[in-house]
Amino acid sequence: MGRSIKYKPGNSSVMYVSFGNFGSTNAGIYKTVNASSAFPTFVKLAHTNLPTNITGYVKLSVSAANSNYLFASIGNNPASTTDPEGLYRSTDEGLTWTALSIGSNSIIGQQGWYAHDLVVSNSNINNILWGEIDMYKSTNGGSSFTKKSSWDLWNVNNTTIGTLMEGTSNTYVHADTHSIQMSPHDGNTVFICTDGGIFRSTDFGETYQTLNGGLQTSQIYSNAAISMQDPNFMLLGLQDNEGMIYRGQPGCSRVPNLGDGFHAAIHPSNHNTCYIASYNLNVKKSTNNAISFSNTSFNGFGDINGPYTTCFNAPFVTAPSNPNTIYGGTALFKKSTDGLATFTNMGGNTNYPSGLYSPIFYMAVAPTDANIVYFSTTPSTQGTSVRSKLFKTTNGGSSFVEITGNLPDRYYSDIAIHPTDPNIIVVTLSGFGSSHLYISKNGGNNWTNIGTGLPDIPHNTVVFDPTDLSSLYVGNDLGVFYAQNLPGGTLPDSVNLTWISYNDGLGDGAMISDIIVTPDNKLRIATWGKGLWERDLAPPYDCKVITNTWDSGQGSLRNAIDCAANGDTIWFSQNVMNKSILLTSANLNIGKNLTFMNPISQMVTINASLLSDLFEIPNNITVKLVNLNLVCGNGNLTNGRCVNNLGTLELDNVHLYDHQLLTSGSSIYNHGAGNVIIKNNVSIKKQ
Repeated sequence: MGRSIKYKPGNSSVMYVSFGNFGSTNAGIYKTVNASSAFPTFVKLAHTNLPTNITGYVKLSVSAANSNYLFASIGNNPASTTDPEGLYRSTDEGLTWTALSIGSNSIIGQQGWYAHDLVVSNSNINNILWGEIDMYKSTNGGSSFTKKSSWDLWNVNNTTIGTLMEGTSNTYVHADTHSIQMSPHDGNTVFICTDGGIFRSTDFGETYQTLNGGLQTSQIYSNAAISMQDPNFMLLGLQDNEGMIYRGQPGCSRVPNLGDGFHAAIHPSNHNTCYIASYNLNVKKSTNNAISFSNTSFNGFGDINGPYTTCFNAPFVTAPSNPNTIYGGTALFKKSTDGLATFTNMGGNTNYPSGLYSPIFYMAVAPTDANIVYFSTTPSTQGTSVRSKLFKTTNGGSSFVEITGNLPDRYYSDIAIHPTDPNIIVVTLSGFGSSHLYISKNGGNNWTNIGTGLPDIPHNTVVFDPTDLSSLYVGNDLGVFYAQNLPGGTLPDSVNLTWISYNDGLGDGAMISDIIVTPDNKLRIATWGKGLWERDLAPPYDCKVITNTWDSGQGSLRNAIDCAANGDTIWFSQNVMNKSILLTSANLNIGKNLTFMNPISQMVTINASLLSDLFEIPNNITVKLVNLNLVCGNGNLTNGRCVNNLGTLELDNVHLYDHQLLTSGSSIYNHGAGNVIIKNNVSIKKQ
């Protein structure tokens, strides 16, 4: 894993690169002197004073003030606290090294694997800024450092958008420094990227300003909560930025003293009661609409080191049909029936559904039955190897049944339960190299792959459309997709659905962490790094809209013709713009008056492939084609290779292409009363 790349100032042939983290092999600092070549050669730098066992990651800095100098901030894996970490300097392009601030003099604590960086002034080689939790400054080349910021000065109650000071003083910088960049325009301006956004100093680390006003960069965890009485009241957990309280206005307030906010829940009929969790299932409760919060019996249960394992972001969930029933997951299955005043470890203190070192990862309660819970567990963190698993209980946790079946061995990241039938569940899968979406219609006894056509990337969330229970929305690391008209009845091992991208306006690569349908039927989308979004639900399913390029089946051109009534218009969706619909089974015999409408200028192609022709239009039938390309078949010359027409064919901005294997032949053949009406731009071409 590459972590840092620096060119030697004034010489683009010399480049330094750092690699590694978590004890990966060959971690260290590398140098090339032919960086501009097609295949640069790298040499690993080594010296008596440079650590050989680097288990964290390394960040590098160079300076135009002296291009021979190279600085390295070296961290370690938190599980390997005896490994060396600190600040190291070379004055001869990496040939020899000096340890400057290491051991007890290092500013790096527990974040050597996650967040630290440094920058050297481009005008004074002795001025260095070094950051991990807070910012430190040296004016003597790294021999000593002085603390210059305090992240505990954060003013979490400041909700003013555009403020230049998010702390109670101008020495506040948010914790966890990921990058420090020197302005190329002067020797004093630096920019700092942290878990709390971007900060700037114009006096090389003496004072700081925040630059986060208007940025849409919140990293929102899954299981955000929305009020069923007021769609503008939400609770959301943020990465290292507490809990967020959204009330329909810019400038969201926060739930303080969480650090990271995780799973949230709001009572479905009384939104004065709400909950939000922080590390290791430490859940807070409010009874005054998130004005204030207090502790609950879920008050944190250790981590991977014991007393039994708990996920950092451990799940809890309220039962919609009985909101005082709340379930939580560590390595044990926890249940409260009094709104978290107390709880019980179901089955006792050693009844681990998947083992001591395989904690519960995700939980979902059936909307109609508080006793039916589905949950997933992680692979084992130590001890005997145990894979990810899925379980269910139908008696509130008195007993568990494993339902993993033949599902791929991946993290099961989300579980959606049908709003009215608790035996219908949909599960998302993380990881790569498998399908990422499966459905069961019998409580997990059998699974059907419905993820064909979705990207092979981690999928994070899935939800039923409450206005159309045959429709699903899924969120993955690229965006939002939906499918409509889920098939009924018993399903085979795999079913092809038409998945439609629903990402207009989100930009490229929106990592979706949660999808919620609001009580006023809007789609609210939480992202990891792009904040919170909203849009209308997708239009209801219409069999006359073509959503894929298949020869047949739901969403296909052939299916649209079959379901359309006489006089209907068949539409081409954005999903098929600039694509080719390849007919392979038979041509299209159109026995009713139809219009085929591509509504925008991006053309759609209908290709006859190796068929004799595309369309057969009988007598007394009118077919209109708008904004289409037609690739003709290779049939008999006298029958027409694109259209065999006995009726009326109207062409509007249609381009016909003779089959590439033929040197002659007609594209349209009129029989008897066959008639062709040409509008606007129509052409007949060779492929």
